[in-house]
Amino acid sequence: MLKTKKIRGYKSKCDMAASFQETINQILKVKTAKAMEIFLDLHPMLKHKNFVVAGGVAS
Repeated sequence: MLKTKKIRGYKSKCDMAASFQETINQILKVKTAKAMEIFLDLHPMLKHKNFVVAGGVAS
């Protein structure tokens, strides 16, 4: 994308990367919330309603 849009300059590249990360973050937030909603509907008796990210870089 940087080459096709001819984005030059360090700040522009950093802004592009930050925008990409924020977009991915928002998508994962929405999908995770929906997955938790479905999970809790299937398991209404759960006392703890936590979500853990583990493995890879998170560990």
